[in-house]
Amino acid sequence: MVAAVWLTATAILATPSILHAGPALTTAIRLVERNYLFADELEPYRLLGEALEYTESAIPELSARPAGKRGYLLTAGHCRLYLEPAPGQVLGSLLVPLERTAGLVDECTPARAEDDRPLDSILVAGVLAGLDPYSTVLDAKRRTEHRIQFKGQLAGIGARIGIRNESLMLVRVYREAPAFKAGLRDDDAVLRIDGMSATNIRVGDAVERIRGEPGTEVRLTIERQGESEPRVITVTRGIVRIPSVEARVLTSGVVYAEISHFSQTTPRDFRERVSELIANNAAVSGVIIDLRRNSGGSMLGSSAIGDLFLEEGLLISTAGRTGGPVSGLTARVEAGRNTPFATLPIAFLTSGRTASGSELLAASLRNHGRAILVGERTFGKGTVQKTYSLGPDSALKITVGRFLPNRRPIPGGGLTPDVEFRRYRLTNAGASVPTEPRSELPFWLRAPAGFEDKGHPATAIIEVVDPAEERAADTAGDEDEGPDPILALAESLLADYGSTSATAMLNAAASSLNRSAEAATAELSVALGKKDIDWTAEPAAPGGRGPRLEASFHLAGDRLLAGETNEITVRLTNKGDRALGRVRGVLESEAWILNGRGVLFGRIGPGQHREWSFEVEAPARLRPGRVEVGLVLTDAHGDIGELGPFYLALAAAPRPHLSHRVAVDRNGEISTVTVEIENRGRGAADKVRAYLENPLTSDLELLDQAVELDRLAAGASSRQTFRVKTLASNIDRSAVRLVLTEATTFASFESSVALLPATGDFGPWHEAPRLSLEALAGAGEPRLLASARDDSGLVSLVAIVNGDQQGYLSPDGDGNKQLSVLLPWAPEQGTKVIELVATDSDGLVSSYVADL
Repeated sequence: MVAAVWLTATAILATPSILHAGPALTTAIRLVERNYLFADELEPYRLLGEALEYTESAIPELSARPAGKRGYLLTAGHCRLYLEPAPGQVLGSLLVPLERTAGLVDECTPARAEDDRPLDSILVAGVLAGLDPYSTVLDAKRRTEHRIQFKGQLAGIGARIGIRNESLMLVRVYREAPAFKAGLRDDDAVLRIDGMSATNIRVGDAVERIRGEPGTEVRLTIERQGESEPRVITVTRGIVRIPSVEARVLTSGVVYAEISHFSQTTPRDFRERVSELIANNAAVSGVIIDLRRNSGGSMLGSSAIGDLFLEEGLLISTAGRTGGPVSGLTARVEAGRNTPFATLPIAFLTSGRTASGSELLAASLRNHGRAILVGERTFGKGTVQKTYSLGPDSALKITVGRFLPNRRPIPGGGLTPDVEFRRYRLTNAGASVPTEPRSELPFWLRAPAGFEDKGHPATAIIEVVDPAEERAADTAGDEDEGPDPILALAESLLADYGSTSATAMLNAAASSLNRSAEAATAELSVALGKKDIDWTAEPAAPGGRGPRLEASFHLAGDRLLAGETNEITVRLTNKGDRALGRVRGVLESEAWILNGRGVLFGRIGPGQHREWSFEVEAPARLRPGRVEVGLVLTDAHGDIGELGPFYLALAAAPRPHLSHRVAVDRNGEISTVTVEIENRGRGAADKVRAYLENPLTSDLELLDQAVELDRLAAGASSRQTFRVKTLASNIDRSAVRLVLTEATTFASFESSVALLPATGDFGPWHEAPRLSLEALAGAGEPRLLASARDDSGLVSLVAIVNGDQQGYLSPDGDGNKQLSVLLPWAPEQGTKVIELVATDSDGLVSSYVADL
């Protein structure tokens, strides 16, 4: 039985009604219980905690804490509610606690405005947050986008839009679409949509206004480079096919086709485009299918591509939690007789972004010995999601099965290419190095029991180096800059050794691949030699004996300095009696400034040490404390160990704090809004951005775009002017929204600016609340003390720790407030992610983010 107690400060009330959340909650819980692939993960107590944590992040007034052995205590103002799921593994036991949570929210947070989603959607999304990242709730907008992705078509004009240099741009106009036929082209700047100004408009708002029912019209005023005057183009909306295939013939006679995603129209697009190229080029010798940027899509769309190349056999099968078929999911896809490309050799290009449907296609044809894979190891997602309706405005998407290319699963850690490229990037910020697949994978990426993959080792390993010093470390994995060695090698394999038998192709190319591997390794050795790294290989240890290694971290100063560029040196010492070759490592840390950075050591003889130095730019918003980091090491033969944890001290940087005031002057139909911004903090503010938000009306027109200041020093000020044109006579109550943001602390201010009265004089100074925090140790209960101060009075103060709301205060206009919450970890274990959010009575919001 579920225990429930409902308390206020003065009385005990009746248990709330259990009808608050709506029927969608019951439907969703039952669907998950019956169909979710990983039944062992449906533990009610844990999922109730996940749901409550998610709900309190969406509704700041709500707070949830573990209580007792299997319960949680909910708090909202003076209301209290104890929840406990019934014993056992029946997911339906969550229904009563979640319905009572909805009752608490309805009755004790009547002014809920932070999240306007229906309560049942919030609660269901919370339950799914405890499952895999592919299971989610789709609201009406996301459901529409989901359908568009899978159907490959939409009602609109056929153009992709985005913000470029503060302007709304047509990033891509699809050929054969209404937009192209009407005369719109790539890189046209959109000035107006049906007469409404597009200055400072959000992309989502622009999309809503440009899309519409087929047969209706939208009028776009555009500006085109090289033309002196804007032009107005009227487009009649229609059903638009979203192209997912781009193809061309390379100089060798090989067809190159890139598939960006899989939809229901992708097979037809692929067949038509490749057939056209073959018809116009008699000497086509093979097809390269580039999946390096393709994260999946329609399973049937993916398998239908394979059917174009395979004359017979099983392409894919699917299996649910018991290994049998899943209701409503295609159980088997067999190759058909209509096979236009049966005689063409195939090479797939892969990367770490190649996932799901892309892996299905590549693995399916390779498992039949029909194709080779060239590139980097794939992502490793072998599960299938199915969508269930929860009503007219929402749907549930959950993981229900696995797809098995020709009866074999996608291995945990991804597909190993036949010709595997291992990419090294060397930058001032360190290195990006290839890593071995980790054995500890989340449950949704593991190979199923009984289907363990026997492995498909690479025929050849090609090590490539990108020595670009100026390239940032976070661009690792991009294939769109510079030469493309993966494409070049795949092209030469098909042109010189192409065969419909993958084995025959690889055997014929063996000598060539060996030469390519040796040449690439030599080039890498030369590049690393310039960094004083010896890339000589060493034999594996006899009997699998592990090495003895010792590591240490050294800083240019005694600690990392937030707001500055720091140099870190990692020293690795070989304490063993044998040499190690091609030693490299990857840092693992919950601090994002360090996690994933590569370190290179090369050959280390017995008793020797090697060092690798790199730069880390620590943002000013980082909180002082200790940063925990580990080092995962690999040599030429695989993983050789993990060292750590190590701890680095982090010192705080002076923080900026912005204040602003506004003056409005009117001259006829033009109102001039002058904003003066002053930095009253002790540190400089980076990327201070000011703009008037698009009012989404034809009565007012913004004449100026957003302004961004690269840097505003402590004590400095800046004035920015924005003009607003009045297009209607009834503007007595007209107002625009002023938005100020800065990147150093992520503070954002929004306020309403009335256009009348327009005196030309500056109003009072406004500044968002000042925030500070510190971790306090005490009696085994470490706590976080957050402080907020604001002269105009505080409305709310929220503390969020690791995504979990740990405290909420409604100060009722008090100008000074402190919030003390229990930390979910000890300070000596290192901090993780903390966010404070305060709102004052002027509506200004200040956010303090600590990323460690």
